[in-house]
Amino acid sequence: MANGRRDDVVITIEAEEETQWLLHPSAGNKSCYIFRVPQCLVEINTKTYQPHIVSIGPYHSGKPYLQMMQQHKGRYLHDLLARTPPTSPKLDDCLQAVASREHNIRNQKRRIEEMNIREMGDEEKEETRREREE
Repeated sequence: MANGRRDDVVITIEAEEETQWLLHPSAGNKSCYIFRVPQCLVEINTKTYQPHIVSIGPYHSGKPYLQMMQQHKGRYLHDLLARTPPTSPKLDDCLQAVASREHNIRNQKRRIEEMNIREMGDEEKEETRREREE
């Protein structure tokens, strides 16, 4: 049985080593962003790039059919933080970290929205205008 455990560890280490190439040097630093899928790919199959249950990042924020999951995101965050060791950051620490970057976050979101509007067709621009008015 002990040998089985050692083999499990070896397999885990080997699996991690095999996937190291997936880690981009910028992962985890301030230069990481969620990018918009190029329009030429979206046009091939629109549904492929539309979230159906949950969205991450600003691109689909506010879509009515994704709102139910927003409540679950908050609950999940609470549960995740509750499972962390006592010395780990808590919700207040996370909120302070985000608050300290609020200006940069808002500027980035504004840039994304402006870029999205420039890339949109006329129908999408009109839909976005209506959504902002609501």
